[in-house]
Amino acid sequence: MKITKLPRALKGKWNKRWAVTSESDPTKDHIVALSNDESEWGCSCPVWKFRRMECKHIIAVKEYEKTIIKPVIDFDKWLKR
Repeated sequence: MKITKLPRALKGKWNKRWAVTSESDPTKDHIVALSNDESEWGCSCPVWKFRRMECKHIIAVKEYEKTIIKPVIDFDKWLKR
């Protein structure tokens, strides 16, 4: 499953977005999104659209985000010194 982080949306409820390649049809992508307040996940796949259940695409993005190295330095705090 290929995951691509998309540019942040400029407006609307869903700010952070990722494209996840469909396993059943590699020519299609499902869009996974995280709400602005980071409290709600959504996906363009039928499992989420019709059942509102956490789908494999959302789970894959959550795992993907865990593997990304976060900066150790808080740059805002460092710059205020």
